[in-house]
Amino acid sequence: MEHKKIIKSRYNETAEHYDRRYSEIQQVKYKIIMDKITIEPQYKILDIGCGTGNFYQFLKDIKCPKFAIDFSFVSLKICKEKFFLNRL
Repeated sequence: MEHKKIIKSRYNETAEHYDRRYSEIQQVKYKIIMDKITIEPQYKILDIGCGTGNFYQFLKDIKCPKFAIDFSFVSLKICKEKFFLNRL
């Protein structure tokens, strides 16, 4: 159990750095994915390991229920702030 606490602490400590460093490359990856799929309004999206919300950038205008979870509370906080989300 102590190992999980250490990992969680490291994710929380590096969330802002991760967002600055990897946002651009993550967006390239997500654009490729979104160009290959169609999301219908009746779909529900669950982003497991959402991190700082880089994928949400591509989902925000799609009218369907979206849910995001992450191990790092700091990452979730950044995601909420970036996209003005009330619930994650």
